[in-house]
Amino acid sequence: MTDIINIALVDDEVEVFNLFKMHFRKEIRSGLYNFFFFENGEECYEFLERNKDEVEILLILSDVNMPVMDGLTLLTLVHNNYGYVKVFMITAYETEELVSKANELGATGFLSKPLDFNQLKKQIKEIGFV
Repeated sequence: MTDIINIALVDDEVEVFNLFKMHFRKEIRSGLYNFFFFENGEECYEFLERNKDEVEILLILSDVNMPVMDGLTLLTLVHNNYGYVKVFMITAYETEELVSKANELGATGFLSKPLDFNQLKKQIKEIGFV
């Protein structure tokens, strides 16, 4: 395991990035987590492909509904090609069907908006990061 955990946050709502920076400020400053921000699944997946030898993303936090490439498509690609990467799906429109589909595609977890950042930090620790 590396010293710093590289986390990709994928969401087309750019203001979400600032929320993460604020809620994870202490962890970012201490060098525990490093966040990479992407506005859609395609940007994130292309980054994984281009940088796989330099940057090891271990966790992806991805919105479900996004333009260009949605979160479930990203989840499928990551699960099939980067099986070691943990993926949490995030949505404001949680349904039993959506949760079931995400789990079927290999999601590590499912988070509902608005996010409970304390719960998210706890879940990250539970999967062995920290």
